Amino acid sequence: MIAAPVPSGAAPTGMYLSPDDRVRSVRSAPYDDRRRLLIVTGEVFEPGAGDVRERFARLDGWARERMPGFAEAERVHRWSAQDNDSSDRLPYVGHAHPGTQHVYVATGFGGWGMSNGVMSGRLLAAHIAGGPRPAWTDLYDPRRLPQVRETAELARFQSAVARHFVGDRLHTGHVDSVDEIPPGSGAVVRLEGKRCAVYRDESGETSAVSARCTHLGCLVHFNDAEKVWECPCHGSRFGTDGTVLHGPATRPLEPRGRPAG
Repeated sequence: MIAAPVPSGAAPTGMYLSPDDRVRSVRSAPYDDRRRLLIVTGEVFEPGAGDVRERFARLDGWARERMPGFAEAERVHRWSAQDNDSSDRLPYVGHAHPGTQHVYVATGFGGWGMSNGVMSGRLLAAHIAGGPRPAWTDLYDPRRLPQVRETAELARFQSAVARHFVGDRLHTGHVDSVDEIPPGSGAVVRLEGKRCAVYRDESGETSAVSARCTHLGCLVHFNDAEKVWECPCHGSRFGTDGTVLHGPATRPLEPRGRPAG
């Protein structure tokens, strides 16, 4: 996502989706007395896919061609977010699993958080208050079993996880030496027999953390645009110091000190 303030008359007041598989969306928000914040989203990719800078550049180029005033406007924000989907593309809203009575979940919005957030609020309020529940309650029940037609999608996802878990250890884009990592970038390096995620800051200082995600042990990849480590298996994100930024991981990457280079 890219956000830039443009003159109020040049910003749409609604939300628009491009016709090419909805890979671009445009909306705006109040910014100041004369301008609105134009927000352009797109470039779908999975965590750890790499080339994030290029994806931002493509999105920026698309907006420059179509949005009046965007080319001259300052880019004030730039970020990526994760949209979680269920196998049947319907959110999970309700009891977390069959064994829970007072633990609820609302997830799997698939990029439609504003509308599904309202729906989830209504449904969870009915659960907690004990009042009548909407007729569509069971449609979003997290305890529903996947249908036969969904098993292929589930198998595809698990196969992708297995490929990363095994394949990244065999063919991942490691570098042979810390010296090969340019300032402002990171890479996985084997140090003293251990795979380490090494980051070199703009001043040249290096820091290293374990390259194994603390969720289920897949190897992390470096996001060159946002300066974070990402797990390609389940989407956990970590700061360059190993701090957890996004789950499902709950524990930070183990520090490995400052490697020489």
